[in-house]
Amino acid sequence: MNSLKFAGFAFLMLAGLRLLAGFGADSHPPPWPQTIAVAVAVALFLVYGIPALMSLLPGSIVIVSEKGINNNVMSGRGWAIRFWPWDEIAYCSIAMDNAGGKSYKVLSLHADDDCILATVALSDRPSRPDIEE
Repeated sequence: MNSLKFAGFAFLMLAGLRLLAGFGADSHPPPWPQTIAVAVAVALFLVYGIPALMSLLPGSIVIVSEKGINNNVMSGRGWAIRFWPWDEIAYCSIAMDNAGGKSYKVLSLHADDDCILATVALSDRPSRPDIEE
């Protein structure tokens, strides 16, 4: 329902801008049917097109570097960045985990007291030897 409210707001904003453009003495705004068509198209793109394009981006990016492990997570509110330096990580383990009825290979980061700092899903790249290196 919020997306329909946003679409309505975007539509009204574009129609309002067209109305304001018609108040100038030498103005030649586009006809109302074209304005309505463009406003509907833009509103629908903002509400349905942008989220569809955003879903093509990965939700989480894990970066293994010389400094440590960085996890950039995209949520509805923007990006959250988590970082674990190597001196906080005692060891890593790779295991299989189930989520949503599917099995995934995961990498767990362990602290000195065997507490798990974080667990992230792994893709096929990089390979396990590459991660161990």
